[in-house]
Order: sequence, then C-alpha cells, then structure tokens
Amino acid sequence: MFYFPMRVEGRVNLPKGPFVFASNHISFLDPTTICMAAERRMNFLARDSLFRNPLFGGYIRMLGAMPITRNSADITAIKTILRGLKKYPVVIFPEGTRIKEQRTKDVEAGIGLIAVKSGVPVVPVFLEGTDKAFGPHDKFMKPGFLTVKFGEPRTYTKADGDYQTIAQKIHTQIYQLA
Repeated sequence: MFYFPMRVEGRVNLPKGPFVFASNHISFLDPTTICMAAERRMNFLARDSLFRNPLFGGYIRMLGAMPITRNSADITAIKTILRGLKKYPVVIFPEGTRIKEQRTKDVEAGIGLIAVKSGVPVVPVFLEGTDKAFGPHDKFMKPGFLTVKFGEPRTYTKADGDYQTIAQKIHTQIYQLA
C-alpha cells in the first residue's frame, strides 16, 4: 500500500478455520492493519461508545466491529464473540484499550475466557508503526511504515490455568514478537 507500506512476518502461522488474533493496541488503525496483513475478513471488538454516532457506528459495524462495554463483565459481548468466530477470525486487544507504553497495562482476563470457551487457536500479533501513522491525538493520518508480526497459534484449556493466567501468557507471547 502506497500510504502505509507494510512488512508482514509470520503470515504462514495463520490457521485455517476459526481463530482469535490477540494483539497489542496502539492506534485506531490496528484492526484494519491486521485485516490487510492477514489478507482476510475478520471481526473485532470496539467500545460501545463508538457506535453512538449512527454513521460511524454503521461504518465500523460494516468493517466487522462488535460492540463491547469496557470495564465490565459483558456476557453479551462474550456470546457475540463466540458466535462471530463461526464466520470469521476475531481480533481482540487483551490490554482492553490503546496504550502508549509497551507492557505497562495489566491485561484483561477476557482473552483467557475466550481462549478456553471457544477452543480455537489464539494467534499473537505485534504491531509497530500504526501509532506514528495515526496516534491517539492525531486528527489526520500520516504516511508511515507499518510492521505486523504474527506468532504461532496456540490453543488453551482449563489445564493452562485460570483465565487471568492464560491472558497473561497470551500477553507475554504478543510482546515476545517485538
């Protein structure tokens, strides 16, 4: 892509069938960057407040966004994710929100719950450059070089620990790709 040249590593790690992408989150560009790098359609989570504007909400829904209530145990969102996995891979940002500094935010246990309940592989993803192309306070996108690294998929069961422990393992795998 001209505006955002991209280096993609590990595309061969993407399984056939349903799976979850677990990625660091540094920009609003992250879901579409993962989609372009994976070369496939997918669903992703977005905070419910982004759906309040009917035009923007309709647009991101068309792109595959599924609303989630942040900072709560949103059982409806969990069910939506599990249903969504029947059609497309789902992108989840285990840190729960965009973060500026790597490894500074506690990971949310939800990714552990999804990993165990779905029984599908989890592919760790590490993104670089999307924050420079469209940072949290930017009004416009800037040209920038993007890097997407897909790690090896792994399936989790209850034997791997509680949901928080599994979430932390997934989070560690993401940053080991850095």
